[in-house]
Amino acid sequence: MKVMTEKELNLFFLDDGTHEHTFSCGQQVVPEWRYRREIDVLIQRVVDGLIPLAQYYVHDDEELDDVVAEVHANGLVLSAYQDENGAEMVRFAACPDTRLGDLVCWNELMPFTKLEPELDTILQLRIENYLGSAEDQRDGFTPLEHAIVYGYSLNNAITLYTRRVW
Repeated sequence: MKVMTEKELNLFFLDDGTHEHTFSCGQQVVPEWRYRREIDVLIQRVVDGLIPLAQYYVHDDEELDDVVAEVHANGLVLSAYQDENGAEMVRFAACPDTRLGDLVCWNELMPFTKLEPELDTILQLRIENYLGSAEDQRDGFTPLEHAIVYGYSLNNAITLYTRRVW
């Protein structure tokens, strides 16, 4: 069994895949998250440069106002929109002009030269391309884009390409 690094463990609990991939489950495992709100942890992770972009589901209009104020107070760029189900969402980033290619090492990308036909195009895209809603984006996220933008393991993205499950 592979032992997860601290970064991988933290990302595991912020990925909405199953009931284990929730912030509340992560609070039980990641001590510095205890007694903190999810939005506060996400803002701090973006401010600290641990992830280039964060996404958060807003529960109501009052919370939206608070989230927008907190994100702006931390000097982050924010986009608020409704997802395809009508839920309010925000995405925010510290450096929206950053190119995806600047966020990864070339040696980590070597496997993608054979897996991703649009690798060069993807690496030229900027974080700002992902601040809007899914409808605002080009044909959606590839596994590589998803991994880079949200700071996930590129090994997981390779698995998705080889299994063609996206």
